[in-house]
Amino acid sequence: MVFDTLLVFALYAQTPSATNPDATKPEEAAPQVAGQAPPAAPPPPAPAPSNWAGSVNLSLISITGNATAITFSGAGLAEYKTPHWIYGLKASATYGLGKPPTNDPNAESQVLALAASLQLRVDHLFTEHFTVYLLGGAETDHVKSVEFRGIGEAGVGLIWVEVKAADFTRVLFRTDLAFHYANESRFQYYPTPMSLPGATLYAPKLGLAFRYSFSKDVNFSEYVEFLPNVAGDSRVVINNQTKLAMLLVAKLSFTVGFTVNYDSAPAPDKKPTDTALSVGLEYKL
Repeated sequence: MVFDTLLVFALYAQTPSATNPDATKPEEAAPQVAGQAPPAAPPPPAPAPSNWAGSVNLSLISITGNATAITFSGAGLAEYKTPHWIYGLKASATYGLGKPPTNDPNAESQVLALAASLQLRVDHLFTEHFTVYLLGGAETDHVKSVEFRGIGEAGVGLIWVEVKAADFTRVLFRTDLAFHYANESRFQYYPTPMSLPGATLYAPKLGLAFRYSFSKDVNFSEYVEFLPNVAGDSRVVINNQTKLAMLLVAKLSFTVGFTVNYDSAPAPDKKPTDTALSVGLEYKL
């Protein structure tokens, strides 16, 4: 009898306690193997993409020898994007000095370029490919006798083609359809300062933007806009910009650009067409 009692007590002591439901069952016991590394922690989540984008471009051309000239130009772009709005700011400036081809060491330098512009554009996105926008800006160009030009624009932007590859855009084609207003005060700065009659432009605008990326590091872009005046004297304004950018290192790219500006009714004694070829560096912000 005593032996039976001791045997029952020993078996009861080896079973999980009824008063301790968290007692470990024999089959659940999984001791860690000696030398085995603990499970790896999950990787941290990727940082959210920034709403900001922008770039700064600088170009410098220096000529010496029979003629002496130096021209500096800079441009900046900043953009802030939300699910329903895009805010864009563009600024540019150009300054150049040069001496005529002469052997006179006392010859004075002449201004070859002196211009600046600032534009602000606000787009409201109805879909990824359709926006309505407002644009305002100010410009000046002393060599072209433009003292001040205030501009305003309202229209729609349409993305017709957008092909993406991995983390960059391979092909993009966009059009802007808008009405453009520009009020221009004119003043002749060179060679003899004098006041000139102003000009006003009321024009429907067709803008075409095309971008093609050969790879993530090399891309080509083209933008052209047509502005035919529909009130007052006949006048057509065409602006075109072509650019090729090639990544050098990190966020720094080498750029080659060519611009054409045509105005069928420029200030008196000014040519209707201006072209510029630029070579510079661009830094992505």
